[in-house]
Amino acid sequence: MTVNEFISLCKTKIGLYLNSQTEYSIYTIWKDYWTVGQTGDSVSSVDNQRAIFGNTLNDKYFDCTYNALEDKLYMKVYDIDDTEEYTLNSNV
Repeated sequence: MTVNEFISLCKTKIGLYLNSQTEYSIYTIWKDYWTVGQTGDSVSSVDNQRAIFGNTLNDKYFDCTYNALEDKLYMKVYDIDDTEEYTLNSNV
């Protein structure tokens, strides 16, 4: 699965999860891509991907992982429970 196919699939699944009639957008916060396996003749390698997405509809975040060995997409949904603000002072 290419990176663009992965991002498109994730956004589609997130859109189905949100199931909203209100207009919103889904954006990528972080993306990673890694290879599992060996590149020898007897063992093939597969490419796994992971990304975190936000949206403009609510405070939910979506952690999507594509496991190429299983050919499955996993999605974890997180809510913002708490926020903190810190004033940074260079004299401290």
